[in-house]
Amino acid sequence: MLKQNAYLMTMYEAGKAYGQPADNNKVAQDATVGVLFQTLFGPMFFGGSLGDSQHRKFFFQVGRFF
Repeated sequence: MLKQNAYLMTMYEAGKAYGQPADNNKVAQDATVGVLFQTLFGPMFFGGSLGDSQHRKFFFQVGRFF
């Protein structure tokens, strides 16, 4: 049987390094929730994010996780 470790991860981001209009006084904010599995093939991450301006993204990653 394959033994796996699973971790629930949450991340929060405030601010934007580029693309922010000069007249905008609002700080951009995003939140991410995902699950990280340690498998025989290496770490696998599945998650999604949602921003305050309705930015949405689903993503996954296989291999090294930074």
